[in-house]
Amino acid sequence: MTQQELIKNILEIPAENQTVEFKRLDSEKIVSKIIETIVAMTNIDGGVIVLGVSDPEETKIKGFDRIFGIEENIDNFDVIGREIQRIIPPLASVWPPDKIVVKEVGKIIALLK
Repeated sequence: MTQQELIKNILEIPAENQTVEFKRLDSEKIVSKIIETIVAMTNIDGGVIVLGVSDPEETKIKGFDRIFGIEENIDNFDVIGREIQRIIPPLASVWPPDKIVVKEVGKIIALLK
């Protein structure tokens, strides 16, 4: 699967579920929510957190307009990385995330798995 196909598939997901969550990096509060989600997902069968994309259930915007990218708040992105590295036992497979350049909007999203 190409990155463009992956982006298309991500944007077609109609709602969050136990294994997929969408998170913008627009507020300081989001960092703790993302860390909680990571810990919860590691305690079940895993999942993916898509950073830089708004939740389809919380917005009326569609398609590529939902992509805000990790550039929306790169400081929060860096804090997430530092917080993940503090988790015991270590979650080495989570950080660094896979990054995908979304050429259509000139933004980067990240996949925490």
